[in-house]
Amino acid sequence: MLEIDQKLNWREIEATSSKLLSRLVGFDTSNPPGDTQAAARFIYEVLFSEGIFATLLPTDGLKRNLVAQIDGSGQAEPILLLSPMDVVSADPSTWSEFNPFSGYDDGTFIWGRGTIAAKSMLAAQIMVMTIIAKLGLPLKRHLRFAAVTDGFSPDGDGGVKFLVENHLPLIEAERCLTWGFPTSAKIGGKPAFFLNRADRGSLRLLLCAEGKLGILGESDAAGILMQGIRALADEFDADYGTNEETDSVYGDLLEIAGDDTLAAELSEIARMKGNEISIKPGKDILPVALKSYLRSLNRTQLTILNINTGSPGTYGPKNAGAEILIAPCPGMSLFDCGTRAVSVLEKLGSDAPYIAKAAQFNGSVSPPDDELRRVIQAAVSSVIPDAEVVDGICPFTQGLDVLRQLGIGVYGFQPVEFADGFDDGAKRIFGDNERIAKSSLYNLIRIMLEACVRLAS
Repeated sequence: MLEIDQKLNWREIEATSSKLLSRLVGFDTSNPPGDTQAAARFIYEVLFSEGIFATLLPTDGLKRNLVAQIDGSGQAEPILLLSPMDVVSADPSTWSEFNPFSGYDDGTFIWGRGTIAAKSMLAAQIMVMTIIAKLGLPLKRHLRFAAVTDGFSPDGDGGVKFLVENHLPLIEAERCLTWGFPTSAKIGGKPAFFLNRADRGSLRLLLCAEGKLGILGESDAAGILMQGIRALADEFDADYGTNEETDSVYGDLLEIAGDDTLAAELSEIARMKGNEISIKPGKDILPVALKSYLRSLNRTQLTILNINTGSPGTYGPKNAGAEILIAPCPGMSLFDCGTRAVSVLEKLGSDAPYIAKAAQFNGSVSPPDDELRRVIQAAVSSVIPDAEVVDGICPFTQGLDVLRQLGIGVYGFQPVEFADGFDDGAKRIFGDNERIAKSSLYNLIRIMLEACVRLAS
């Protein structure tokens, strides 16, 4: 790695990567609709200019995927680098700094939707492919790369599922490295980066409500809809539990706690019983956002994806609808989750909102991979000496279970530090004024490059 590092012009790499991320952010790939045509074509041209042949794979409508490969000897199974090109939506009117698709570089930060989730990882993986191709390293594994659509639409079939069903030989691998959430935290004063090996399952419900007509029977559909949403939130709010996967996360965090009070609090959170959480004094030591993440692993989450209302009536809208995502706590099946949701709405009576459509998305788990963890820890330590890599679980589904079902180990990893603190940084990932420190982008590229060289060569 030292010899490789000495051959590289890191000042040039840093300048190139900044421009690359800015260009990627400049493509509005908000999902919906998930238009990735222009972004995929741009990536194709970048790789082609570096002598890497890539293939554009069209899918539904405006969506495109791209795959590429650097050939190895085939002595070992391939490694797959995978990143979404699409992003969650952004409302420019709520961004107080820059347009969410400007990709503005102010010298310290790059601004815009996807700078953290997850176009920074997309840029890093592209840079890794081009650097390794330039170096001409002898690889024992094929190094494969996939830029996909529908990464932020778990019910979308145009991305990973499309590739599995139609182009599997191009993405088959022993391991897949993709972006991960949460990205980082400060624990006991040390930076901690999460290596996610599991996704939560989820149930997506389309709720519909209709207001009554008539002077005496007029009712507001939006009010009816919110009554149903509140009932569902009350039903699932107090479900807690732990399983083998969540226990391993707590165990890792305890290893690097470095503080007796913090360790005691983590132990208390890990021992959740019934519907109560007992937190001992010292709770302020644990960052709020990290505490929220830990608890999210052990409770059912209900997220309102969107709400809409139809034509107005005398006192309010005649109809209203909402998409609800329910991620059940460990131990509850998606079927049981749906049964409880139906039962709750039925108890509200004939005026309650009804479920017009339901879709189930299974969670999945990859096995512990000690070799991968050692390699990534070594790569992280070479760039950020006091940082630790800990096991994590993505608190929502990323639709990657189709890869795990094929025996591919899927691991999410995003070694990005929040320059202004975990709590504030985490809020911006899917919120307003999302940005990444350029220093974090460069560290991400260095870490991913070393990890991929160690794994593939």
